[in-house]
Amino acid sequence: MQLPTYIYDPGMSLTWIRDSDLKEGVLHAKYLVGNDYEIAMITKRIQLSINESTNYGLRVITTLGEKGVKYEDKSLKLEVRSLKVKKVVDPTGAGDAWRGGFIAGLTNGSPIKECLKLGNVMASFAIEKYGTVNHRPTRKEVAKRLESL
Repeated sequence: MQLPTYIYDPGMSLTWIRDSDLKEGVLHAKYLVGNDYEIAMITKRIQLSINESTNYGLRVITTLGEKGVKYEDKSLKLEVRSLKVKKVVDPTGAGDAWRGGFIAGLTNGSPIKECLKLGNVMASFAIEKYGTVNHRPTRKEVAKRLESL
């Protein structure tokens, strides 16, 4: 029986999830997503480096806030810068917006670098407004920001 593949983003559960469950979740995932602090905590707790994890076929995505995002798999390492915005109003919801953009890219069959860029673009819209769901960019606005990356 083949296990399903999924995006694993255990950030909110890191305070209560057992190490054995965390490791099982990581090693059965296709993608592991977290910010730099979360990824460092995960690798420490499961006692596997990012490099060791990618040897299992895992793709590790580390969000870096205003510095962008880093992607690592067995044969590829990428960094995609973030977009500079005129004014950061509220960072709340940026991670959720990032994941939404990234997953939209994946479901459209886009190359991984384009998925990462789309995640960064959607996060850039989120931080310009107060609240978590108050950004509604048009396709044209999204395309314009994608071009700038």
